[in-house]
Amino acid sequence: MDLAVQSIAPMNANAHLNEAYVVTFEDGSQGLYKPVTGEDTTTVTGVPPSGLAPREVGASVVDRHLGLGLTPATTNWDGPQGPGSLQRMAMPNTPSNDPGDYTSSEQQRMAVLDYVIGNSDRHNGNYLTDQNGGVVPIDHGYSFPVDQDSFDRGPIRGIRSDFVANEYGTYMDQDIVDGLNRVDSDRLGDDLARLGLEEPAIDGALSRLDEIRQNGGITGANWPGRITEAHPLYVARETRP
Repeated sequence: MDLAVQSIAPMNANAHLNEAYVVTFEDGSQGLYKPVTGEDTTTVTGVPPSGLAPREVGASVVDRHLGLGLTPATTNWDGPQGPGSLQRMAMPNTPSNDPGDYTSSEQQRMAVLDYVIGNSDRHNGNYLTDQNGGVVPIDHGYSFPVDQDSFDRGPIRGIRSDFVANEYGTYMDQDIVDGLNRVDSDRLGDDLARLGLEEPAIDGALSRLDEIRQNGGITGANWPGRITEAHPLYVARETRP
């Protein structure tokens, strides 16, 4: 980002485990900046060594390669508080709707995104609704697990997403699967590796992508851990107590 910073203000600190800042640039555009120095390394266990910032960017990379058209553009940025991630602010927006209120295509594409990146944190504060009623996924630091014990918060662990839980064991629309079949996995893997993500995290994402392509939907075959709703009353998949 080459534009000069006009202002930077902390986002509601009580609502986030990790520091986040709203950055306004000289052209009036805004971004959400999350510096590495503000990442909480104590509340959540099993955070991989590469940290959260490359995972924020990695979700945008996956979205772009898969042609999902959901996640605001996110990049690495050396901002006022040091290196971190910078995500374009989705404006205007309103809070999240119930997952079932979005179109079937949006629900399925969200499920693909969350499953491929192994998202452990898709509660209703981590997606928004844009001015056209579309879903806008944000906050992807707790994704790209290296194993099923990554990002463990006791009862909250594994893949945690209403979208994945709702689509588990069903067939995706053929046009979505056809789009995934056109993805160059080698190029995707190379782009994720350049972010510094661990090899097991990348291999896991690519294997879950292959699972959807081969089976036409999410079967859990390439994810050995838990799949739950955001507020886990319903467990779609559990492989340990």
